[in-house]
Amino acid sequence: MGEKEIEKIMNLIEKNQDKIIEQISQEDIDIYCFIQEEYKRLGSDLENNLIFRYIFKKYYLSSSARFFKDNSYKTFFSTFSKLNINNEDNINEIIEKTLLSLLPMRRNLEYSYTSKMIHTINSKYPIYDSFVKLALRMKDITGKNNDTKIKKIIENYTQISDLYDDIIKHNYLEKIINKFKKMRDISKLNIVKILDFLFWSAGKLIDKKEISVNLVNY
Repeated sequence: MGEKEIEKIMNLIEKNQDKIIEQISQEDIDIYCFIQEEYKRLGSDLENNLIFRYIFKKYYLSSSARFFKDNSYKTFFSTFSKLNINNEDNINEIIEKTLLSLLPMRRNLEYSYTSKMIHTINSKYPIYDSFVKLALRMKDITGKNNDTKIKKIIENYTQISDLYDDIIKHNYLEKIINKFKKMRDISKLNIVKILDFLFWSAGKLIDKKEISVNLVNY
């Protein structure tokens, strides 16, 4: 992602910072923190914990009606329980392996589910979902085969990670983050999740057409 693209994204966030923060409720933050804390407490025992499964599904997966109509969630939580991520691991290999493990669920490469699972296990890795993709103006994943699509998913995920690293390194969003801290209790969030909340909210506002198209059509 080039400097001009990064500058335009930063302008989008800065110009709409009040709307972006207002849309993120304290409840959103508190439930996220509960999920993170429960995962650490439970470890790999996720398949049999009905409360964790229910809250995780409602928080992260509720947009997919079919997820509740079949047994897809069993595949998801089985994969989730078996996944272990160390800082030394090759994240690209983990993404590919997880995408393929979830493929039987709906015959799609579930990059959003994959990233939410990975982030829950190790929160230094960002979430890559439809709203973040929209905020960063990433194109839909297309390709003739799954290998091509997986390659593009990993490229996009790397772009998100690199962008967050640049934002952190150069303090691009210091003002809005400080405002976020004043308006919500985000003391339990790391910087990656703070950025994720901001871009998720921006993408949601774009999707609802509450942010001017002129500001994001670049």
